[in-house]
Amino acid sequence: MLQVSKRIQGSNLALIGLMGFLGGCVAAEMQPFQAKPIETTIVNVNGARIAIGGPPGFCINNRQSHTDAAGAFVALGPCNPEQEGSSEIRGLLVAIVSPDAAFGKAMEPATLQAFFKSTAGRKSLSNSDNAETVDILDTISSNDVFFVHSRDNSDPLIPDTIPESWRGFFPISGRMVSVSMVNFSENPISDSIVFNQLESFSTRIIQLNSKDS
Repeated sequence: MLQVSKRIQGSNLALIGLMGFLGGCVAAEMQPFQAKPIETTIVNVNGARIAIGGPPGFCINNRQSHTDAAGAFVALGPCNPEQEGSSEIRGLLVAIVSPDAAFGKAMEPATLQAFFKSTAGRKSLSNSDNAETVDILDTISSNDVFFVHSRDNSDPLIPDTIPESWRGFFPISGRMVSVSMVNFSENPISDSIVFNQLESFSTRIIQLNSKDS
């Protein structure tokens, strides 16, 4: 359980760091892309090369992505936010790759479910590092990805975002990858769309890193 705690908390610290960075933006989901939007990127995390790509309609935003000692932080937004289209293609997707390797049984669904229902697990999901602010609403294990649906009643890392969130966790090349979606309180994305997008996001990353890709 300690192994799980350290890695999930490390992932959450990485998310806090990225969200703090995004919090300084006037409108995180509308920040401009690099000169030409790209659909996939390769991050190098302590020697592990991991491909990141999003669901259809989402592109990598290198201006809100970086890699450092805490891992890789990759932000994705609509490839063309000015173009009207599917209501699903909006918001901001985030993928975080931990710097640690070798998970073993730490990523098994039963272990993760027990962890997130514990005080340490709820603390790892809290914006304020306080387990009392977090309620676990649901957990789902699907296609080697463990999803956690939670509500955090502490102050959000980015202003005007809703307290409920889904996060997905899965291993790639021995590293833990976590995926999430920034959901703003003004015109929020429905819970079902958020989950479907994270399922597609996770599947895309797993496919990009499969030996057959």
